[in-house]
Amino acid sequence: MAFAKKFILDGFQQCGFLDNDNLKHITGFVDEFYIDKEHPRVEIEALGGQP
Repeated sequence: MAFAKKFILDGFQQCGFLDNDNLKHITGFVDEFYIDKEHPRVEIEALGGQP
């Protein structure tokens, strides 16, 4: 799972959504898993404070 997070964070930086993925900008992760056979997908929710 940690390997996949690297690609997500790299993508956030590349598109300009995130300035940097160091500890100043990333305070933690929460992983939740659900099964929806009718609508399989991956959802990413980014919660943040002030820029």
